[in-house]
Amino acid sequence: MRNVWIIARREYNAYFNSPIAYAMAAALLFSIGVLFAGDVYYSGIYPDFVPSVDRITQIAVAMLIFIMPALTMRLISDEARQGTLELLLTAPVNDGAVVVGKWLGGVLFTLTVLATTLIYPIMLNGMVQPPLDRGLLITGYLALVLFTMVFTALGVAISALFDNLVATFIATIGSFVALWYFIGIPGSLAGGAVAEVSRYMAFNRYFETMLRGAIELTGLVYYLSATAFFLILATLVLQSRRWR
Repeated sequence: MRNVWIIARREYNAYFNSPIAYAMAAALLFSIGVLFAGDVYYSGIYPDFVPSVDRITQIAVAMLIFIMPALTMRLISDEARQGTLELLLTAPVNDGAVVVGKWLGGVLFTLTVLATTLIYPIMLNGMVQPPLDRGLLITGYLALVLFTMVFTALGVAISALFDNLVATFIATIGSFVALWYFIGIPGSLAGGAVAEVSRYMAFNRYFETMLRGAIELTGLVYYLSATAFFLILATLVLQSRRWR
């Protein structure tokens, strides 16, 4: 466990030395800030318009789908590109600890950025009547935490596959878009078992449920299982590098 925290702290600190990380964080905060300003403006003009927390969480996840590939692509690919991955793999630390440490560093940085966005709903709460639903705020941000865990794990797995950062970024963003927007489509076109499996596999289904204030045990198990699956996959890919 100590090795995991050492690697996680190293990766977390590395983000603060990366201009890409600052640019991605700025893009997320700017997008949510524009939405926040627009909601405040329209609520002043149209009394029937009531700003809601789910609008903030929806724009956050839409931005994260395109931002997180830039944050996760370097986690293992950059080590391979610079030739430091071999040193890491020969160190007295197992592959699972390397994967989990890098995943945890990426998750903590993304959650740090997301934590700063809480200023918007807090400010909005003091501007609207009735106040924002705290239950929706909690479940909305819980959904963002689970999303971050799953897709960072997937990003680590894809990063372990490639040595080239551009290839890693393209593969990661393609996987993110496919899993979020397209995996549930067969469920709406087909019937029977195919539809059931497709609906169960749809990542955005459980996210949208949480945005409505409901937490399903099935959704929690699904996100945690998907996180564990991608971390195990990343570990297996990393282990395969020893035999190349």
